[in-house]
Parts: sequence; C-alpha cells; structure tokens
Amino acid sequence: MPNLPAARPSSSVDGVLSLLTLRLDGRYLIIAFAGGGAIRLDIDQLVCQLEDLGESWPTVWRPAHSQSEAGGGSSGGGRP
Repeated sequence: MPNLPAARPSSSVDGVLSLLTLRLDGRYLIIAFAGGGAIRLDIDQLVCQLEDLGESWPTVWRPAHSQSEAGGGSSGGGRP
C-alpha cells in the first residue's frame, strides 16, 4: 500500500487507538486510526458488529454523510 509506513512495535502496552474509518478498497479492508496509523486486511468476506465503548460528550459538530453511507438512520447536517 503506497505511503503506508512499515509496522513498528509499540513501546506502550496501555495505548489506545482511536478508530477513524473502516474503508473497503477492492478485497482489502483499511482500518484508519487517529494519528496516522492504519491496518490493511486482505479479506474475502466481512461480517461484523461495531459498538462504541467510550463515554459520550457534548459537541456541536455532526457527521455529514448520506443515509446509505451511514447504514440507515437520520443523516447529520454537517457543521452547525
């Protein structure tokens, strides 16, 4: 994958990765994290369930994507 640095071991076993996106690129699933980290998985099929385990916090920012991208539900309006 172009522009993706080679894997490096982490010195922190207590680190937490903040998930930004899951993206299908052909037969690959690209998992991108805050700070620039990414994982590329070569997959034949994907069946998954995602759950947000963190506490919520108030924000004025809302995601702006279509219902088909969001998997249903109401679409956010973008910036306030």
